[in-house]
Amino acid sequence: MKRFFVKFSVFALALLLPFAAYFAYVQAQPASFGKSLMGGAQHKLEVLASTKSPKIVIIGGSGAPYAVISEDVQNALGMPCINLGTTAYLGLEFYFAQLKGNLGDGDIVIIAPEYSMYENGIDYETVWMAAENRASVIKKLPLSYVPNMLTSFSRYAKSKLGALKTDGASPLTYDEQYTAAGYGYWGDITFDRDCILESGYNTQDTRTVTADIVTDEVINQLNAVAAYAGKCGAEVYLTYATFDRLALIDGIDGVNALEARLEAECDIKWLGNLSDGVMDEKYFYNTNNHLNSEGAKVRTAALISDLNEAP
Repeated sequence: MKRFFVKFSVFALALLLPFAAYFAYVQAQPASFGKSLMGGAQHKLEVLASTKSPKIVIIGGSGAPYAVISEDVQNALGMPCINLGTTAYLGLEFYFAQLKGNLGDGDIVIIAPEYSMYENGIDYETVWMAAENRASVIKKLPLSYVPNMLTSFSRYAKSKLGALKTDGASPLTYDEQYTAAGYGYWGDITFDRDCILESGYNTQDTRTVTADIVTDEVINQLNAVAAYAGKCGAEVYLTYATFDRLALIDGIDGVNALEARLEAECDIKWLGNLSDGVMDEKYFYNTNNHLNSEGAKVRTAALISDLNEAP
């Protein structure tokens, strides 16, 4: 029996060593996704960790940085406003894990999930693109992500090595790449933008919303982060992510049903109503979630008003 275990251990190591060597080689290469929205994850985490309480933290998908003007929120409420939103494909738990150790007394956490985030639609190759070889982000990854991160590594490695082969290592520093992606210091998108959607919405990204799109797993995650924040002396609010009204199939009834389920099952206060996020097409920029400059002003003003009226 002892001889069997020795042989098995040698065999297992023989299988693992090539993967370990490949992993080390890929991770030793320069980060190659810094110019994308995913590449903003490290900078935002650094700002979160270095900003003292009290502060406002916004969590959402890629629509979040297009929707909220951080400087306006800060000027109105007298608290720095950090927008962690990078992309919905990272999943809510990715952002919740970043809050651990970074919340303090008087902080306000605002969660604005896009519809796909209620479905827990995580793309682990995208998670790798956000983390790359940045130790600070990798250390904050939820443990539940690890199995799928391992199985998706080969796809990410192929994309990364292909990008380096085609484009070469970026001549820009990480901070320069972050700025090139359109982010301001606090994590929001700062460049001026008008609607460029020919039909007023992305016809390839329409949605039917029902109460069933939210998974039990996401509801548990929302309640868990609210409980954790409470222990830190922070408040958590759930609010709406913006969505182009033309891209919403079957009207607003499904949105209201989703809100009713969330209110019944989540122990979190609300800012506004979920239906408030269904906005006119004139406010959108290049997707059904990304607001243009005018839309961001409208959404930011509504958020400030909701915060001022919140308990």
